[in-house]
This record gives sequence, structure tokens and C-alpha cells, in this order.
Amino acid sequence: GRTDVFAKLYWIELFFYVFVVIFLINSFGIVGAAIAWSLRGIVDAFIISWLAKRIVGVSFSFFKHFGNLILGVLLLIPPMIFAAAYDNFS
Repeated sequence: GRTDVFAKLYWIELFFYVFVVIFLINSFGIVGAAIAWSLRGIVDAFIISWLAKRIVGVSFSFFKHFGNLILGVLLLIPPMIFAAAYDNFS
């Protein structure tokens, strides 16, 4: 019932996202745009989780699944390195 919180959050995110995306696109091109969008998604997920805990009282057991998070990150590192090294397949 608190959709105003999400509207305010998205306006605040938009302000920061514009500056980050301009900087990263100027620095890294299309890869920078992808990085900016990924960062926005990650930050958005953490903020929404925090708001859900603070406003509604939803509890998250982050450290209960911390091992799975680390495993997922470790599994994604090799494809990220490959994509960074060979970003132009044309």
C-alpha cells in the first residue's frame, strides 16, 4: 500500500543513474551502458529489500544463503573475464 515509496526511490535512482550512465558510456561505450544498467539493478534490489524489511517488516536471512551467493559469483567470474577479453566477435 506504499507505492509512493517506490516512486520516490525511482526518481532518486534516475538522478544518480543519468550521471553514472553518461560517465560509463563515455568511458567504455556499450559495455559501460551494460555495466550501468547492471549496477542499477543490483542497487535497486538491495534498496527494495531494505525497504521491505524496514516498512513492512519482512525478514531476510542473507547470511543463511551467503555460501550460495559466493558460489554464484565464482561461477560467473570466468564468463565475465572471457567477455571482457573478447568483446568484439565480429
